[in-house]
Amino acid sequence: MSQSSAEADVHSTLGLETEQYPLVTFALFAYNQQEFVERAVAGALSQTYPSLEVILSDDCSPDGTFERLAAAAAAYRGPHRVLVRRNEINLGLSGHVQMIGEIAQGRILVVAAGDDVSQADRVSKLVDRYRADPAASLVYSDVRTFRTDAELPTTSNTTSTKQYADIITLTRYVNGEWFPVAGASASYDLRLFREFPPIPKNAIYEDSILLFRALLLGHVARLNEPLVWYRSHTGQVTNVHTGNAREDLGKRKRLASAAVVVALQQLRDQLAVRSLCQSEHKWRLRKFLLKRYWFYRAQDAAYHWPWPLGIALLPLLFAFRGRAKAALGLREIASFTLPDWLYLALMERRAKQRAR
Repeated sequence: MSQSSAEADVHSTLGLETEQYPLVTFALFAYNQQEFVERAVAGALSQTYPSLEVILSDDCSPDGTFERLAAAAAAYRGPHRVLVRRNEINLGLSGHVQMIGEIAQGRILVVAAGDDVSQADRVSKLVDRYRADPAASLVYSDVRTFRTDAELPTTSNTTSTKQYADIITLTRYVNGEWFPVAGASASYDLRLFREFPPIPKNAIYEDSILLFRALLLGHVARLNEPLVWYRSHTGQVTNVHTGNAREDLGKRKRLASAAVVVALQQLRDQLAVRSLCQSEHKWRLRKFLLKRYWFYRAQDAAYHWPWPLGIALLPLLFAFRGRAKAALGLREIASFTLPDWLYLALMERRAKQRAR
């Protein structure tokens, strides 16, 4: 037992890795999800890929999540090595992902949330794509969304990305193309953790940091089929459309601060990749990252400066927006150019009108 976590190797199979089947780590990240975690664990343990390490990790949940993880792992009698663990303090999602990235034994890390369900062939199909595409550093798939367990067997609501490219490159990223990478369905080359500085605990958008690292080392590949059942709910950290205007505004402010952390980390990660030192794209990429960083710095300041000082930052936001222009919708502009009381009153009035 370490100072930061408690863990138990409840089921172990030695000699799993072969040349044909490299060892893969499937990590399930859980926090306060006791109602859903057993189905998520079942999806993890049902994987047909033969060389698999499954880590069931709880981020110090105050409910019964860890106990249910431990019980499901203890009852497992299959071929996979299973490690069940619990952080002694809450690390948040980014800190949690970083810790697992450090202890994972596999070459690839497949991630899952404690309330999402993976299809049994998910890992096998992801590994097949890595095998066919050695330059891929991140592979993700489409997802099917659901809100209640009753929808799981029947829903056909697929979050599809058919209209987007199957390959994301650094050049396309810098050119401003937008790619809806589903972090809930992602898998990562473990080099994204081992060849870069630790992910900041307050980043929130840890998948954005890992996406950029994947582009620095290779490219990102998409599987155009749903391999994960993804639970959509208002409690998600990045969901700013919960129906509660005050809660949404608080989330916007928190996410604006987190975006600054991510943009700064991307600048640092670029410097960590020596292969880019002589690249003709080096300075173009640096300019792109600096513009994004100053956009998010200005947006964060606009949210936190006393009204009406934030209005003075609008010219900077439009000057630096670049790929971040999607963050400058009318609602976003209103949220930091109006005093909080007026913005909340307008949002509540709009919600009442929609409810009629």
